[in-house]
Amino acid sequence: MAHQHHRAVEEMRAYRAAGSEDILRRALDDSSLWVRMTAAFALVESGVPLMASEIEKAVGKDERRNLLNGYFQRFTW
Repeated sequence: MAHQHHRAVEEMRAYRAAGSEDILRRALDDSSLWVRMTAAFALVESGVPLMASEIEKAVGKDERRNLLNGYFQRFTW
């Protein structure tokens, strides 16, 4: 199920489909860190400003450090 959410968010990110902002904002509440972060990036790339509380929600205040490290390591390769 999480893979399907992530794939849908990636597709909306690529196509910037009409009405996708609403769906991407709902994806910020997903249980998967990757889905939440991808949705946050997609919103910002589309020019949608995010409030600090939305970014905190995407990162997750109780998220395990190793998951966050793994997510951000992909930008250092």
